[in-house]
Amino acid sequence: MSGKINEFRTKDMYSAAVLRSLSYPLINLDRSEGNYSIFVFNDRGLTAQEALQKHWNGQLEVNSRNFVESIRELKTRLHGQNYLSR
Repeated sequence: MSGKINEFRTKDMYSAAVLRSLSYPLINLDRSEGNYSIFVFNDRGLTAQEALQKHWNGQLEVNSRNFVESIRELKTRLHGQNYLSR
């Protein structure tokens, strides 16, 4: 493997919260699109799209506390730093 990071990008905060609650690393918050911020995740296994599809189909189970904490974390990051890593 070349060490290249596979990125998954989304503007939707709740999709981003789902991914964070599943422990996907948030590697950047791209603010280059004017009024919108894009959450950029490391999608090592290229599974983020599949996880979100399960979420939207009602087939994904996540820990509710992790989900709420992920929403809080993302809101804090939206109003904070430009570059994020965890």
